[in-house]
Amino acid sequence: VKSGNTMIGSLKFGGSGVYRSTNNGIVWTNITDNLPFINEISKLLLFDNKIYAATSSKIWKRNLNEIITNQNLINLSFPEKFVLLQNYPNPFNPKTIINYQCPVSADLKLRVFDVHGSEVATLVNKKQEVGKYSIEFDGTNFPSGIYFYNIQSAGFSETKRMILIK
Repeated sequence: VKSGNTMIGSLKFGGSGVYRSTNNGIVWTNITDNLPFINEISKLLLFDNKIYAATSSKIWKRNLNEIITNQNLINLSFPEKFVLLQNYPNPFNPKTIINYQCPVSADLKLRVFDVHGSEVATLVNKKQEVGKYSIEFDGTNFPSGIYFYNIQSAGFSETKRMILIK
């Protein structure tokens, strides 16, 4: 990837350095300090938790954890397909976690329905960037019973069942 603020996953290579984002490009952290010869880099590649920097005469390779010292910043696994995981715990009282993965930037809805098919909660209704997400459903104000949660995005739809026991 050539310079000029081209984004590579969650890395950005600009005229003044290399930057890493963990929140879909809202905030960027400069990781240039641990990269040699930054002014000579013509291409940058992120692969298998390693960063490769190429100049006209050499290629430099380093593990990302050697460049980014805060391990909380590293999340390099990007989903390849939509996935809606089973909530946990299940059964639950009164809160449960729902995890899902979004392989493309797209409008996404995640809703909860009662056993009669009536929508009781909308957990997500917005554009989601590529990534893995976790959301909490709080059943405090709902009666015990079987509920269904459904995800819809970019032609994908899946429904799973969960049980609230009070």
